[in-house]
Amino acid sequence: DQISYDTGWRAHLSADRARRSDWSLSWVARCNASNPMVDHKAVGAKIMIGVGIGCRKGVSGAEIADLVRRALSEAGVDGPAALFSTDRKADEKGLFDAAQLLNMPLVLVKEEALRAVAGAVTTCSARVEALFGLPSIAETAALAGAGLGAKLILPRLSAGGVTCAVAARPEIFPGTR
Repeated sequence: DQISYDTGWRAHLSADRARRSDWSLSWVARCNASNPMVDHKAVGAKIMIGVGIGCRKGVSGAEIADLVRRALSEAGVDGPAALFSTDRKADEKGLFDAAQLLNMPLVLVKEEALRAVAGAVTTCSARVEALFGLPSIAETAALAGAGLGAKLILPRLSAGGVTCAVAARPEIFPGTR
């Protein structure tokens, strides 16, 4: 897929991707396979907080956005944040709708980056382990998204088919676990 970035958090995708959903409303980045951690220059230098999202197929953007707001409130986060999930959720409209509702960038992370941080998670889902080979999509996505050395600020929350976790690097957000 071809992706070009602009400062309006929009992605201009190839025709086959664009036809699947209204992708122009949300910003999407794919992590480079040779560098599995997130390119924070592409996301925006001020993004310091990673909000990891896992969800069941068909969950609405409003349900995802509600849990993200709750997680950020519980974590005491008020700064710039970005949403992160597995690239296997690229067809999940609810993720893109949530990004628009929250006015946050959405970054789809390759599984190798999620596997690289899997040892740092605090919760494990047998269902996610069976489907993805990872203990938690939300926690691994948050950790990978927040960058090298990131720690969880808030472990996985779950509601209505959505999971959410929040992570940051300790030097950015004191009190990370």
